[in-house]
Amino acid sequence: MFGLFRRSRRLEVLRVLCYGKLPLAKDFLMSRGGAAARRFQSWVGALDRGGRVAALPRPQRALFALPGQRDCVVGTIWDSADAGGARKFPFALFFEMEREQLRDGDRVPVFAALDLWERLEHDYARLSGVATTEDFYRQLRNLRHDSVGARPGGQPAERFAAAARQYAPRDLARALFEADTLARWTRLLWRIERAVAPWRRSPGSAPTLAFRLPLAGSIPHAVQVEAWLAFIRARAGGAPVLPSIFFPAARSGEPSGPPGSFALIFRPVRESDVWLLQESIGDADVVDLGTADAEGEREGEDFAAAVQESLESAEADLRRFLPPADRRSDGRSCASCR
Repeated sequence: MFGLFRRSRRLEVLRVLCYGKLPLAKDFLMSRGGAAARRFQSWVGALDRGGRVAALPRPQRALFALPGQRDCVVGTIWDSADAGGARKFPFALFFEMEREQLRDGDRVPVFAALDLWERLEHDYARLSGVATTEDFYRQLRNLRHDSVGARPGGQPAERFAAAARQYAPRDLARALFEADTLARWTRLLWRIERAVAPWRRSPGSAPTLAFRLPLAGSIPHAVQVEAWLAFIRARAGGAPVLPSIFFPAARSGEPSGPPGSFALIFRPVRESDVWLLQESIGDADVVDLGTADAEGEREGEDFAAAVQESLESAEADLRRFLPPADRRSDGRSCASCR
């Protein structure tokens, strides 16, 4: 299941970096960082390319990781506006860090970044109340966070790992599909199975896949993202690739978040992928399974035979990452969801 990430023995201090517009400033606010920070800033800027900014449904948490690069970005992106409020702009706070700090062996736990996202969102609440650009940069420079520091009340990674143990695969299936659960759940797993099959056959090849997948509203989003990420990597042969991840942040007081979708991008992130942060995916090139009834290619004649072989194995993988809280004695698996 979701093992807790192993902490680095080095206690590193992370700077909070920024990019975007706030009403307090005429110009874009920007921090200097390394190559990963610059790529992320350019990508966030694509939300404003050509003045075609569309409102984000809610703040978006991002793990921005480019294949082959040492560093990655963990950040949150908000809707913002200019001083008059007439035009929308994006605004992001983020950390630039070594990607190895988010690894646990071959696993890539979303939980490892939860504490970082929560800190950034707390910092945003403080910074959005400043009155001048000078005050903003002064406060921003004073923001420092230990990369592995403990927080009062337990780290989010620990809290969410405990929460994840409450769910079995059938709980996720029922949360996503209230009606025709078995048929729709089977179709979703089968479409993922077909998408990753070429990757599994050539494990040494660079992955070119990107997914948009559905989120249920009754299970914490981070639990679902972690489960699907681990499941896809297991079905693809366990390739140790750190993908880029984008999913909506729950608002204060929300245990999970509303139904929606999230993105897992194993290939290099493209400018068109900014539209994955919104309800319409626009020009983004992804395997789009982001709605409960996502349209797609109909199952062919091979479906009935192949699903017998692949679905059982796929569910076994998913069960490893969403084990039940207790060992139920009824023997029911996700295939018994009705």
